[in-house]
Amino acid sequence: MEPSFDNVIPYNDVVMRVADRIYEFLIQCPFELDQGSSWEIEAKLGRIVDKRGNERILIPVESETIIREDWARDNTRFDSKMGMVRDS
Repeated sequence: MEPSFDNVIPYNDVVMRVADRIYEFLIQCPFELDQGSSWEIEAKLGRIVDKRGNERILIPVESETIIREDWARDNTRFDSKMGMVRDS
C-alpha cells in the first residue's frame, strides 16, 4: 500500500485478519515442523451461495471483506463452479 501524505503506510485490516488466521492454522498443526519448513497456500475462485435459496449472496460492499465464520458456516456454502455468465 502507498504511504499517506505524512509518509505512514496505512494499516490493512483485511490482510492482517487473513495473516492471523493462517498463523492460527500453523500453530495448531498436529505434527512437528522442521526449521525452514515451507507451506503452500491454495486459493479457490468461486462464489458464496445462500443455503436456503441456493443463490449467490450479494453483499453491499465496495472492497474485500471478511464474513464472520459462524454465520458463513451456518448460512452459506462455497461453489467453485464458475461459468462464463456474469452474476449481477
